[in-house]
Amino acid sequence: MVCPLPTAQGGEARRKGDWSADESGENGRSPGSRSGPPAVEHPRKGRVMLPEKGALGERVFLSGDVVRMAGVSQRQLQWWDERRLVSPPIENHRRVYTSEQVLEILAVAALRRKGLSLKKIRKVLRLLRRELGQPGRALVAKSKSYLVTDGNSVFVDDQPEAVLNRMAEAKHPTYLVCLTDLMTRITSKKAPQRYRTPQLQLF
Repeated sequence: MVCPLPTAQGGEARRKGDWSADESGENGRSPGSRSGPPAVEHPRKGRVMLPEKGALGERVFLSGDVVRMAGVSQRQLQWWDERRLVSPPIENHRRVYTSEQVLEILAVAALRRKGLSLKKIRKVLRLLRRELGQPGRALVAKSKSYLVTDGNSVFVDDQPEAVLNRMAEAKHPTYLVCLTDLMTRITSKKAPQRYRTPQLQLF
């Protein structure tokens, strides 16, 4: 799924500088983001969440599910696990991913396609986890939520004008990912419906 650039006031997105994939050689890459130490910015904290545990238990995904959703290979998924980028638990000799971990895998895949290194993606994931907060809360995303990062900081917002301004003012290469589109893949009725049911304690 391709995440379009946000538009301000319903108009066409204006790009400042050389942002196009054809001209810059980077897919979805702009001239940059704000310099400085690693930082997380969340002007509307608590708006990007994933489903709560339901009556059937916790929603989970197997490696094959994640491969199809992310458009990556089994080897890539295994490599990211071995590198401790996203490491799901092993149950019955199979990797079992939570919704939050699938969101992280989808974000990693999107950023890798745009040319961001695994070293920087690791930092982005750490900051993104802090931004999204604790797992298990309901998804609240009536409008598009975007992630803008330069590999050292992350900016998450659902206001197109704020996202465009951040990218326009950037001084270093930045990358744009639509978090809402990624979450839609996870919460879609077409996605695998697997659940981890809690074990009953007999004693």
